[in-house]
Amino acid sequence: MSKQGIKNLKPFASVEEAREKGRKGGIASAKSRAVKKTFKKLALDLPEKERKQMFDALVEKAEEGSLPHLELYLEIVGEHPKQDTSASDSTITINIAGGDDYGN
Repeated sequence: MSKQGIKNLKPFASVEEAREKGRKGGIASAKSRAVKKTFKKLALDLPEKERKQMFDALVEKAEEGSLPHLELYLEIVGEHPKQDTSASDSTITINIAGGDDYGN
């Protein structure tokens, strides 16, 4: 997280408040996952022609600039950054130009 993002964070007034906000977030997350699961099941049960029409409409909305439609499209085609499964291990390579000058 950037330092600017950390500056914007506000501490919870109490442990109870933190617990309640965490509980609400968990409920919202579960609801969102359930909706996506139902949508995916319904989409897979559609005939191929209707599935193609739905996908074409999704692409059209994404091309118009709708961020939620773009994210759904990227998830479907497996290109969403959160879904990058191309790496076979968790190795990260970082190259920093400048050598010893970094951090001074």
